Amino acid sequence: ITQANVGPSSDVRFTSTGSVTLDFGHGFRGPVSVNVTGASTATIANTGVALTLGSITTAAGAFTATAGAQGIGQDPNSVLSLVGASSFTATGGGDITLNNSTNTFTGAVGLSGDVVSLRGTGAVILAASVVNTLTVKSGGAAAHSITQTGAFTGGGDATFDAGAGNVIFTTATNDFDTVSVFSTGTSVAITDTGALRIGNSQLGSGTLSLVAGG
Repeated sequence: ITQANVGPSSDVRFTSTGSVTLDFGHGFRGPVSVNVTGASTATIANTGVALTLGSITTAAGAFTATAGAQGIGQDPNSVLSLVGASSFTATGGGDITLNNSTNTFTGAVGLSGDVVSLRGTGAVILAASVVNTLTVKSGGAAAHSITQTGAFTGGGDATFDAGAGNVIFTTATNDFDTVSVFSTGTSVAITDTGALRIGNSQLGSGTLSLVAGG
C-alpha cells in the first residue's frame, strides 16, 4: 500500500500482507493504525500536524514513524506490537510520547526528539538515539531489562526504570548529561564518553558499574 497525497482527518487503518509506505509527508489528524505480516515494513510520515499512532503490528519487518515539531504520540487505547526494529523521529524539536503500558518492543528502538518517553510491557532495547530528555520504562520483571545496541548521543538527560530488570548502557560513545536509574536487578552499568552525572536513583543489591571519559 502506498499513498501520494495528503491524508484524511479521521482515523485510518491499513492492513497488508505486503509493506505499507506512507512517506509522502501527510497530514493525518486522527490515529493511524497499521498491520503488516512477515518481513513487510511499515513507514508513516506526517507534516504540519502531530502524528498520533493507533495500533501498530509488525512481524519481522521494520517500522518507521516520522513527524515534525508537532511530535509523535499514540492513542490511549492503542497498542504498539513491534517485533522488528522500529524508529521514531520528531524533527524540529518535537516530542515523542509512547507510554501505553501494553506496548511491546521486541526489536531495537531508535529515537530522535526533544522530550521522549517510552514504555514497554517487556524488555526494551534502544538503538542509536539522539534525545534531549529521555524516559524509558520496561515491564518491570527480572527479564525486562533496558539495554542498547547503539549509542545515546546529544548530551541529554535519561531516566531508566527497569523494576527488577537490569540497566546496561555500556556503548563507549554514549553521551549523557544526567542519568537516573531505578533497578533492583543484578546489574546496572552506565558508560559515558565524557563526564557522567548520576541523578536520583534507586538500586538493589546488584552490581553497579559507572565509566566516564572525563
